[in-house]
Amino acid sequence: TVEGFWRMWRAMATPSQLFRTAAQLDAVRGIEPPPAPHTVESICLFKQGIQPTWEDSANAGGGQWNWRPAVDQQTKGAGLDAIFEELVLAMIGGIALDACNHICGLRVVDKSRPAWGGKGGRRGRATCSYRCELWFSSGVATDEARSAIATELGDLLAPIQGDIDFALKMHEQSL
Repeated sequence: TVEGFWRMWRAMATPSQLFRTAAQLDAVRGIEPPPAPHTVESICLFKQGIQPTWEDSANAGGGQWNWRPAVDQQTKGAGLDAIFEELVLAMIGGIALDACNHICGLRVVDKSRPAWGGKGGRRGRATCSYRCELWFSSGVATDEARSAIATELGDLLAPIQGDIDFALKMHEQSL
């Protein structure tokens, strides 16, 4: 039910609660007291029966549109959470994306780096960086269909993120 979904959704941790902030990453290198450990590297939400792997038969002939959302370096802000929620609702609602029946899943990967120490005592600040991936099946077989998904994604996320530079990756290239 709709009520059951929202009850579960509100109890679930958001990406910003699971991924480390830049301040926490700085602490890993001893700049501040260390934070509680986090080991979550990605969040995946895929259709039932589809694994978030390139080798899964539903994914093997398809691909993904991926992009790096702009987020606040220290807190990640609500931007990453808003993007995740908007995409999840679009996927399960089947309204915002015309190719929704060909969408296999969504993955958000934490690509953040801790601070680093360099030669001569120089240090680099930690950076928060995330990659969002919308995976689609082989049913999206033409360049036009793939471009249509990117256009719809851009329109869907524009109020939250502004212009997004999407990159297409076909899974057969990764196998």
